[in-house]
Amino acid sequence: MKTARHHNSAATRVLQRIRAMGRGSAFVPADFLALDSASREAVDAALGRLADAGTIRRIGRGVYDFPKPSRFGPRTPSPDAVASAVARSTNETVVISDAKAANLLGVSTQVPAQAVYLTNGTNRVVPVTLGDGRGFDIRFKRVSPSRMLGSDTKAGLVLRALHFLGRDGVDDATVRRLRAALDKDDLRRLGSLRAQATGWMRSIIDSILTSNTSVRTNSNSKSANSPSILKRSKGTTATTGAADPVA
Repeated sequence: MKTARHHNSAATRVLQRIRAMGRGSAFVPADFLALDSASREAVDAALGRLADAGTIRRIGRGVYDFPKPSRFGPRTPSPDAVASAVARSTNETVVISDAKAANLLGVSTQVPAQAVYLTNGTNRVVPVTLGDGRGFDIRFKRVSPSRMLGSDTKAGLVLRALHFLGRDGVDDATVRRLRAALDKDDLRRLGSLRAQATGWMRSIIDSILTSNTSVRTNSNSKSANSPSILKRSKGTTATTGAADPVA
């Protein structure tokens, strides 16, 4: 009897937390374990019942969402929300890909056709199933910590956008656009990351920080220690844009 009451109490608290998260949120059991010391068993049971009742949707192994309704049925969850939920379940760090960072900052018109995230975890593909044969894959690509500097702050996005464009893909217009996308706090944060950035990026960062739109790089000369330009994937691209590079 005590166990049944505990499960019912946990189910109520779980539902309250889900409603507080709002429609469109994605979550995993770990998100609810701090609710008055709720047990994993009680949380799993609560999520299972809510999914069976159609209140929430089970979209992957141990991953759920609280879908936004539409006249065509439940909306597709945001890949960012799902990737973040998966990361919380494994206690790893994930950030958006180089290609998406470049697109968000307006220095690339290519819209990634795949949901790719950089991680300090393992390389893997996580399928998201929405029923009726619908769904998509989220790809996690393991990279070194230096490739995730700044996380998903604007400063971090700048570093990953530069990595996507490559040394020879940055011109004065790129510098102006990146500068325009940053406020004073973003610029201060970018300055703090400069010393840790890849060597060839530092002069470009200096140009962004000083409003000097003359990019100080030598595209015809590369030292043996300079990184190569990021190679674009030659895979199939969707009609919405080019595919994200996946190693």
